[in-house]
Amino acid sequence: MTYGHFGLTSDDSTLSDSDPFGASLYKGFNNTDPIEVMYNSGPADGLTTDVGTTTVAYTVEINAMQESGDYANTLTYVCTPTY
Repeated sequence: MTYGHFGLTSDDSTLSDSDPFGASLYKGFNNTDPIEVMYNSGPADGLTTDVGTTTVAYTVEINAMQESGDYANTLTYVCTPTY
């Protein structure tokens, strides 16, 4: 039985994993496996989507079977420049 989901999406269309979000537009977290949310193979301009900026959105889904309580997650972003 599934009680809830926590997932994310990105508007970057140049991800090296093509389309990791699929038709649902969101990808669920799987333990500690990294999920690419931004990619660029050249100089970034800091302004243009896919060339230096992106929007990342998170979603939480619960249902009637979800136990009440406080829930927490820690998100870590790893940015690796290439020179």
